[in-house]
Parts: sequence; C-alpha cells; structure tokens
Amino acid sequence: MAASGVHVRRLRALLLAFAAAAAAAAPLEPERGLIPYADGSLAYLARGPQHANVTVVLLHGARFTSAVWEETGTLQALGARGWRAVAVDLPGCGQSKQLAYIDDNAAAEVVAAVLDHAAGGGARAHGGVRVLVSPSLSGVLALRYIEHYGHALRGWVPVAPVGVAAWRGPGGAAAAGVSVLAVVGARDADAHRRSGALLVSTFHRARLVVLQGAGHAAYRDAPGPFNEALLEFVGSLADEEAAALMTQR
Repeated sequence: MAASGVHVRRLRALLLAFAAAAAAAAPLEPERGLIPYADGSLAYLARGPQHANVTVVLLHGARFTSAVWEETGTLQALGARGWRAVAVDLPGCGQSKQLAYIDDNAAAEVVAAVLDHAAGGGARAHGGVRVLVSPSLSGVLALRYIEHYGHALRGWVPVAPVGVAAWRGPGGAAAAGVSVLAVVGARDADAHRRSGALLVSTFHRARLVVLQGAGHAAYRDAPGPFNEALLEFVGSLADEEAAALMTQR
C-alpha cells in the first residue's frame, strides 16, 4: 500500500508539472465574450475547449473582476488540463452592466446562466462535471444557486465565502451530492475561517484547505498552492465521473 501511495503522489506531481508547463505555453490572450442575460450581458474570459466534459466557472470578490483569474494563472492551469474554464464579470463589475434589480432568485439565475453558457447550454439537463469557484462576496450568489440548483453541481470551491453563518443550508440532494473544497487563508479574519469549517460540517463530502501566509483573497496571496489544490480537486471529480461512466457500460 505504501509503494502504491508513493506512485500515486508521483503521478499527481507529474500531472501538476505538466499542467504548469502547458499553462506557460497557452495562448497569450484568453477568449473573451458576452453571455446574454436579462436586458444586458455578462462579460467573461475563458480558456480550454468548448463543450468539454469538465466545466469550471469562477466568480470573483467585490474588489476584483474576472481578470484576477488570469493574474493568478488559474484559468491557464485549468484550460491546460483540457477543461473549460470561464471567469465572469459579475453584474456591475468589469465589463458587465449592473442589473436593475436582483434578489435571491435573480442571484441564482445569474450563476445558472453562466454555468449553462460555459457548459454549452446543458449544465442542468446533461451529464459532465460542473464546478463553481466563489470567493468572498460572490459566495452569496453561490449559496442562492445551490439552494435552487444544487443537484446540477458536482463541485463547489468557496474561498472565505460571505453569508455562510446566516445560511439555512442546502437541501438534502445538494448536501449529499456536491463535493466541497473550502479554502481559507491562515491570516484571514476568524469569522471567514469559521465559515470554511462550517461548510465542511454541513456537506457530506467536504474538506478544508488552509493556505499558509494568505489573507482573505487567499487564491491571490498564494496562487501556486491554491491552483494545485483546485486542480487536484477538479481532477478527482473528473476521475469519479469517468469511473461512473465505465460502470454503466
């Protein structure tokens, strides 16, 4: 068993090294586009092939835009693995116009629209791995989405999410079916670190990663360790999906 574990760790290290090298050789500019929504549109940056079996949508915190995921190399690393990675400018941020009105339902629909578009239009109706990354204030949108459409999500990566303490919690299907990688910075405020621990106790399949030396925007303070944890997490979900498909044949 020990030798097997060593081989698995070496294989993971090789895959991560390959992803890093491929990311370095990725196109200089990401794909740019607009997602029609309500009476306007949401701007996005993307890397990786369209209609991939794995789709990762990245939201952003209040002080940032979709560009932060290019700065951290996260879009490049995900795209290099052959996964579809889409970072969106939330309403009123970056190149996306503010919505005239937004409530809990609208918050869920914004995220659903992005996931559907990123996955080629069938995120809620078809198979494949759907992963949502939501730092800080965008965690509020993620919580609303999970309440409404959690059954369609395979993985969630909340990074010091806002709104967890007052959340009613997911429905039974979401609690059991959504895998969670909660990420917090070791130097973040106590309340944000507690939010990560609370989510781990709420979902059946969840673990907490604490990034040493990082603050509230942990993915930005420690992009290397964050990207490594994210790639491993998404890769494990992709492996599970592939194994499930094999058993159905």
